[in-house]
Amino acid sequence: ASGVVAMLEIAQKLASEQNKIKRSIVFVAFGAEEKGLIGSQRFVDSALIPVENIKAMINLDMVGRLRNRELEVHGSKTSLEADSILNALNSDSLFNLKLVPDGFGPSDHASFYSKNIPVFFIHTGLHEDYHTPNDDIALLNIDGMQNVSDYTYRLARELATMQKPLTFTKSSTRSISSSRSPKIKVKLGIMPDVSGASDEGLKVIGVTEGKPAEIAGIKVGDLIIAINQKSIKNIYDYTEALSTLEPGTKATVRVVRDKVEMELTVEL
Repeated sequence: ASGVVAMLEIAQKLASEQNKIKRSIVFVAFGAEEKGLIGSQRFVDSALIPVENIKAMINLDMVGRLRNRELEVHGSKTSLEADSILNALNSDSLFNLKLVPDGFGPSDHASFYSKNIPVFFIHTGLHEDYHTPNDDIALLNIDGMQNVSDYTYRLARELATMQKPLTFTKSSTRSISSSRSPKIKVKLGIMPDVSGASDEGLKVIGVTEGKPAEIAGIKVGDLIIAINQKSIKNIYDYTEALSTLEPGTKATVRVVRDKVEMELTVEL
């Protein structure tokens, strides 16, 4: 909901500046993202707007919990110009920017990147209330949302007024499609770090009380490096490994904690 609110605020502001904008800006709130990017995938496949006419995509997903001024922007290497634009817009150092190169990821921008479109995924980070009833309005950083919205507005305006469109570059050799996403029947009960900050494993940044991971002894800060002997380097390896597991079975999860490797047994 924070992303939708930010989008509406940005749309309202840009609507008053239509005579200053060289390129069309389309505002879309996609549905069924959690079920496999169904809405955004349908949009790019429909040719409602021909893919070759789409010069960039900005994705606002979970922007309500800015902490320590840390703002993640994924897709910084999906165009030659992105890094310099993002840093220039933060010349006042309002944010501690965390630029993540990859254009793929667990949100709607991946549907556009798979069509060779530069993407910007704006995100204030995961939190322990994610996908729980505890994620309520009182926990929002309203001033932070305003700052993120202003920054994204300036980004959209820059992309819509620059002389030449962005130059697309591939940031990853991965190739994923929502229609080929693995089906997962089990959940460990962890919140993984999807930022790609580590290439040595998947960091656990949240553990749900009473779920298999906590019961097995997995803790916040652990780095998952293998599930049933399958190497885990990132969120893609993790979801693929989960797709092989069945409810009612056991799995061995190898983690690194305080530089020490350990193997834990998870009952699913």
